[in-house]
Amino acid sequence: SEIENNNIFFRGFFLVFGLMAFLINRSELWGIFFSRYNPSMSELLFGTGPFVLSNHYSEIDIFSKRVSTGTDLGFLLPHSSLLLLVIFTGLIGVISILSWIIFLLYKVKDVDYNLYIVGLFICLNLLKSDSILYFSSFSLYFLFFVLINKKISKK
Repeated sequence: SEIENNNIFFRGFFLVFGLMAFLINRSELWGIFFSRYNPSMSELLFGTGPFVLSNHYSEIDIFSKRVSTGTDLGFLLPHSSLLLLVIFTGLIGVISILSWIIFLLYKVKDVDYNLYIVGLFICLNLLKSDSILYFSSFSLYFLFFVLINKKISKK
């Protein structure tokens, strides 16, 4: 709420993130997420595990209906696997996972370009949807990146 008092880096970060959220129709959900996410330093760095969503959604009271249409908001997940990983594993976990995925995609680009394109699609899907919460999607994504790792190690 006091973004005007912060430095230019934070304002720029929120503006770019807000633009991305608007373009993929997640601005309301991601805005509510950022207004509610108030971690301690250890929670920000290391996460809190997957069993804290009830705490996250009970800290701040909000309207139960959308202002523009009057429809119910329902359960307010941020609809982003990346944001859920920030809650569950913290910044250190997210940086580790993203570094591993970027490394794999960089290496597989020269070996099999089709796997590279599918990997990019999966990464974009993880940004936009909360599919990592579902065991079948999580298993598929995890096995896909393990297979990429095996393909790279054979070369």
